[in-house]
Amino acid sequence: MTDTKRPRGKNFLESEKEMLIDLIVPHKSIIENIKTDNATNKSKDSIWEQITIDYNTHQQSGIRSISQLKNVYDNLKRVTRKEKSDQKVSYILNTLINFSH
Repeated sequence: MTDTKRPRGKNFLESEKEMLIDLIVPHKSIIENIKTDNATNKSKDSIWEQITIDYNTHQQSGIRSISQLKNVYDNLKRVTRKEKSDQKVSYILNTLINFSH
């Protein structure tokens, strides 16, 4: 049986994540557009290609692919949503505890 695992890439540095976000913010309305028609998808692909080129010209830990950058961006969004949800739950619990005393 042949081993088909791809080699693991280096972790993204916090500064690289911040740089990625800085590159995405001006194009967020296009990237986060929920439409999936042909024109919108081409626009999204074009923006991601440009972000990848810009990112790789300033990278510190290796050249990254479009899919790697998209994956990191999706993970950052997921973590942010989780943290926000946890804060809401914590606030509600603290309010209930303080109210009952």
